[in-house]
Amino acid sequence: MKRRLKYIFAVLLFFVFVGCGWVAPWNYYTAESFIAYYLAGDIKTRTQGKNNIDLYWDTFDTKEYSYKSWGKEKDIYEELCIKHNDLGYNERKVDPKDLDTGDFTYRMVYWKDFVAIDVVSDRDFDAEHPAGSSLGDVVGYRGWSYWDYVKNGYTGSEENRMLGYINAIPEDGLRLIKEMFLYFDDVPESAVGKHNLTITLTADDGTVFVLDCPVELATIDEEDKYWQ
Repeated sequence: MKRRLKYIFAVLLFFVFVGCGWVAPWNYYTAESFIAYYLAGDIKTRTQGKNNIDLYWDTFDTKEYSYKSWGKEKDIYEELCIKHNDLGYNERKVDPKDLDTGDFTYRMVYWKDFVAIDVVSDRDFDAEHPAGSSLGDVVGYRGWSYWDYVKNGYTGSEENRMLGYINAIPEDGLRLIKEMFLYFDDVPESAVGKHNLTITLTADDGTVFVLDCPVELATIDEEDKYWQ
């Protein structure tokens, strides 16, 4: 009888743990690297209102190199972690399923690091920037990178570890990029209207991405009206 009661108690205890989402300690994942996912795929563009361009990679149309990859994919993931010296995070007791949902999904970045961006238009911007010339000195950048957090030994506040603001290309390039935007902050009357932009991104390994993006430029006043 006692043996049967022990068995019943063990079964009930099992269901209690399962119902509470309990995971056996031996099934936890030790996160040696902060970045959990590198996404590899084509870079795409979309406009955000006027004057703003979003550079993104569709998570449903990419190849994923992650902590949970196997074979060659896992080798590439580990090579990228070594490249960024992202090897000492050592977060303990991470439930593997939590790396697919919730807060851990922010650990996704693009697998290429960029050292140069150039933008040209098919029409004149102003007298100093005729059609076909570089707009590198008039276009700005916004985005989020985990590079500073990783490079500095995973130090900083919770907010800083998640998002790092960039507004120019650093000397060591744009690394561990999660999101990036291009924007025109000071548009002269001569540039107002539709432009077909060619955006060229050069990665540190020599890979070149050429993106075509139509965008409508407006003065600051007109841009403010658009968002009101």
